Amino acid sequence: MRVKFALLSGFGTAAILALVASLSTAAQVQQDEVSIPRINRGTNQPSRPNIVFILSDDQDVHLNSLDYMPHLKQHLLDQGTFFSRHYCTIALCCPSRVNLWTGRAGHNTNVTDVSPPYGGYPKFISQGLNDKWLPVWLQQSGYNTYYTGKLFNAHSVQNYNNPFPAGFNGSVSPLWIMC
Repeated sequence: MRVKFALLSGFGTAAILALVASLSTAAQVQQDEVSIPRINRGTNQPSRPNIVFILSDDQDVHLNSLDYMPHLKQHLLDQGTFFSRHYCTIALCCPSRVNLWTGRAGHNTNVTDVSPPYGGYPKFISQGLNDKWLPVWLQQSGYNTYYTGKLFNAHSVQNYNNPFPAGFNGSVSPLWIMC
């Protein structure tokens, strides 16, 4: 399996990484054993890479934030993934997430804070961004998309379906992953 790591964006105290794996035939067999519904692209189309996108924010080497995230440390840092430099347009969690997901800076999304009324999932929705972000674009290109964990600040059991985040085939509860 050939693996490429690419830094997509960063926060002042965050690390974002994308793992893009171009799968060999052997790796493809292992992937096909997973029972996830797939979009049928036909047999005539060329293969393309699978994308595993891992978003972990609020990481700070000086504050030893990975000491509080042992699984992230074990599976990424201890395996050699470390970015000594990162860049961002805004060093604040939710606006930076929206920048990463949409490719637009905070002054173009009007998501400028962590929580409502100026940030969070409700602000993302009110700005009409639910159909203008990476998961939607990936699905339009034929990818299946899933997420688990924190998507946005203020995305909770009270508003998870108001509306559902566009662009995902499904999601998995973080509690299931911890079992």
